[in-house]
Amino acid sequence: MRYVIFALIVLGCVLEGIEFGYERYREMYAKPIDEWIKPYVDVEYEEMQPLMPLEYREEERILGERLFNEPKLSKSKQIACANCHNRELGFGDGLKTSFGHDRVRGNRNAPNIMMSGFFEKLF
Repeated sequence: MRYVIFALIVLGCVLEGIEFGYERYREMYAKPIDEWIKPYVDVEYEEMQPLMPLEYREEERILGERLFNEPKLSKSKQIACANCHNRELGFGDGLKTSFGHDRVRGNRNAPNIMMSGFFEKLF
């Protein structure tokens, strides 16, 4: 039943788009964001708020950078965190699955690590 209702909603949106054209939506969303039509959501939600300012000591940053670039911390002593978590790629690697020791492809990719310094535990 849920799928039938979803299909009808999608069909209605498609037909509405055909009937009125996409120009109607361009007009609606060309306005400032605070004038956009509010979405209907049947659950309680709160708009996202800015993150709190991140605070750390300079000594922690220096230590973290040294550890991040240190291959001696790996099992084979040949690969550092920086090998996969590329700064120029948002501290990820942009690959479907990452390379590990001896350039063997692993089972997962390197996720973004921007907030990892604030985690209690890793791995």
